[in-house]
Amino acid sequence: MPPVSRDAASENHIRLQELQLFQRIKNRDTAAFELLFRTYHARLCSFAQSYVKDSEVAKEIVQALFQKMWESGEGLHIMTSVRSYLYQSVRNLSLDYLKHQRVERSYEDEVIREPLSQKSLDELLNEKELLSIVHENIEKLPKRCKLIFQMYWRDGLSYKEIADVLGLSIKTVETQMGRALKTLRTKVAPYLSSLVVIRFFTGHLS
Repeated sequence: MPPVSRDAASENHIRLQELQLFQRIKNRDTAAFELLFRTYHARLCSFAQSYVKDSEVAKEIVQALFQKMWESGEGLHIMTSVRSYLYQSVRNLSLDYLKHQRVERSYEDEVIREPLSQKSLDELLNEKELLSIVHENIEKLPKRCKLIFQMYWRDGLSYKEIADVLGLSIKTVETQMGRALKTLRTKVAPYLSSLVVIRFFTGHLS
């Protein structure tokens, strides 16, 4: 069995401590809850603000999450690390808010509209058809691969931010993004010229 690296051992230790803290919170331990709040509140507010662009709304989102956690008690469950649970919850709440406000950036704005502004696809495929093809193939990606792709292209998160939210290494994020792009290039390429394929999938990676 290969030895565990120092960084991996340290990360495992932190996760164990957080899980123990989480269990105490489920048991309505006030001190544990306050410790979790102090540890993550500012970081989660900053993360929420990166979505909603409003500091007060961001604070309300984070406050709602902590309130829900406290009220859930024994009904609270996590499937990954505590950190990932918190960040994913804030992300979901932020996106729900944006949808409600009708200001969430669409796939068309982020993935299609800018490359197509050059009008180089007019003779090959209209914008609506291409968008449909892209969406269809994004939905066919493996679950983790699709989530990482969406967080980068649609939500504008960096590889490091995605790694932090999902509790993954940056290398894993890079690998999953590479697989997603390779798959989508293969699926979309028959409809595009080689030059447009390059622009289409690299325009937002620079």
